[in-house]
Amino acid sequence: MLCGHCDVRGSKVFFFEKKNQKTSISPARLVAAGWLVAAAGQGAEPVRHLGDNGKPYLEVPADPARQFNYPYILFTPPQLPSRCPIHLIVEPNNGPSVTADDQQLNTARAAALRVAAHSSLGNEMAQHFGFPLLVPIFPRPAIGNDSDLDTYSLSRAALFATGKLQRIDLQLIAMIGDAQQRLRASGVTMEPKILMTGFSGSGLFVSRFILLHPDEVAAAAFGGLNSFIAVPAATWQGRALEYPLGLADYTSIAGHAFDKRAYDAVPQLAFQGENDDNDAIPEDDKYSAAERDVVWALFGKKMFPDRWEAVQAAYKRSGSTVIFKTYSQIGHGFDQRALGDVAVLFAAALRDDAKCQTDTHRPP
Repeated sequence: MLCGHCDVRGSKVFFFEKKNQKTSISPARLVAAGWLVAAAGQGAEPVRHLGDNGKPYLEVPADPARQFNYPYILFTPPQLPSRCPIHLIVEPNNGPSVTADDQQLNTARAAALRVAAHSSLGNEMAQHFGFPLLVPIFPRPAIGNDSDLDTYSLSRAALFATGKLQRIDLQLIAMIGDAQQRLRASGVTMEPKILMTGFSGSGLFVSRFILLHPDEVAAAAFGGLNSFIAVPAATWQGRALEYPLGLADYTSIAGHAFDKRAYDAVPQLAFQGENDDNDAIPEDDKYSAAERDVVWALFGKKMFPDRWEAVQAAYKRSGSTVIFKTYSQIGHGFDQRALGDVAVLFAAALRDDAKCQTDTHRPP
């Protein structure tokens, strides 16, 4: 099953030294940077949390008037760099399903706080670059083993959900816009495009979100993927690939044709541990029976090397620019090698911004 929280593997704490950083925000505001966005006058008043690591976090309440039906967590590092325009980092939450309606949001909140506060890809990159981190609090309802309504991976059933869960991908975009406005109102120069991270279920969410909304993303990294991510093609070996397997029904979902140029313009890193045997393809709440049959028939039942190599071959044939990496001696987790590669990917994307002085974010 997909993990609710996957700790960083390795004996050393992942740390990047930031040299000669300056900021345009006053020291008093830096101390209260996490609280400052609450005074921006934007939408509902946020709730302040103090994580178990002693760091402040904001929970911005749901605001249906601003097109998001669930709250989100916003972590602002103590210092924000001034020499680069700041990108919001976004990592979806990931955790267990809950049957009771009154428990779903609390469970999702706890999962989101873990992502924001601990050794998630997003938290590590926020600490390294000094960028704010947004984690949505989307609940994951348990509605039976015959449904693949998995909000944490943006499954097909989740994408087509109704009610408060309708189009959570668009709700996430609304949350991003809200967070950026709050930060701008606090005097922070924000870039419109985001950096995205995810692992396991949230890694699948990120890879699928980029297919649907490539124009929103500056760069992305995602891992723990069950050796399969959606292929940027409508068919493979003569069989249609509908969402979340491919692009066969993309136009009906997105309302426009797939923009391959925009998709290929997003630097992306997809990674797995060579000993990862955490396979969600057989699970009914992640994939429908029809989707599972297509994956197994076209890409293989065996995660390694069959399926992982087959999906890379499909990406290569499509001309995609996504980078695939396999890390030795780890399972369903990531270590400093992966974190370093994510930092390199993001730093390269920042260097492409002529407004950014690249020595601020030199990777290890």
